[in-house]
Amino acid sequence: MTKLKHTPGPWKQSRFSPPSTLISIIGPPALHLPYGQPICSVRSGHGQPLLENAKLIEAAPELLEACQGLLTVLEATLLVLTREDGENSCPEVTQARAAIARATQGETDQNE
Repeated sequence: MTKLKHTPGPWKQSRFSPPSTLISIIGPPALHLPYGQPICSVRSGHGQPLLENAKLIEAAPELLEACQGLLTVLEATLLVLTREDGENSCPEVTQARAAIARATQGETDQNE
């Protein structure tokens, strides 16, 4: 089992008085932070979509978990796509592996 180093989900949006150009992303409550641990703040500006960016960041923990689960299933069912050199010939699986590796860089296996 991989030990996660990021703040566990769920993450939620915390908006300031509308209309606001700032949305904070907050992690789950903790004893010393009853309203949740601040993860990051998203600001609008230069035509960037504030709400859409905040929604994507808010969904990050669930997206990572879903991708990891899907990759496990895909790797088990797509063994026929594995080339003789051991590499998977499905570019989507390779892309998912790379994205998960980037998101979990530095996380270690608890069994090590």
